[in-house]
Amino acid sequence: MANDAINLQNDAISAETGEAGAGSVAFGEGGAEPNAAEAVEEAAEKAAVGTAAVYNGWLREAAAVSALYPGFDLTRMARNPAFTALLARGVPVRAAYEVCDRDAIHAELIGRAARAARERVLAGIRSRRARPSENGLSGRGGQALRHGASGLTKSDRAAIADRVARGEKVSF
Repeated sequence: MANDAINLQNDAISAETGEAGAGSVAFGEGGAEPNAAEAVEEAAEKAAVGTAAVYNGWLREAAAVSALYPGFDLTRMARNPAFTALLARGVPVRAAYEVCDRDAIHAELIGRAARAARERVLAGIRSRRARPSENGLSGRGGQALRHGASGLTKSDRAAIADRVARGEKVSF
């Protein structure tokens, strides 16, 4: 009867771990029967530690994906069976998100590109508005030029005389 209970427990442990004979335990020196409950508990603890490590890895990856794609939400994506199936198969969070939410990603990228183009156009308009107007582009006429010495005023002739006195050559 005790052997039947041990065999049932061994079968349960084998089914949990997926390994044949995983629940078989050698008897100690005293010949006492192994504590099967402890073995099952230990296997469950190992599985929980492994599951926690995988989950923590997903959380770290999700933080990186959120930095790259501001629209990413792990809680929302966890409701998507295709996303969770990819994660269960070992696909990285970023790749799973890019596969499952491709349309939203494309819409976000198009929006980003449109905003960037709009900012470039506005910056160009602002820079052109800040530039001084050039001759010929303004609505008013150009500056009047005087031809020859006959059009010079008395102050213009005095300024030219000072320049000549300093040694500058002046021509008309």
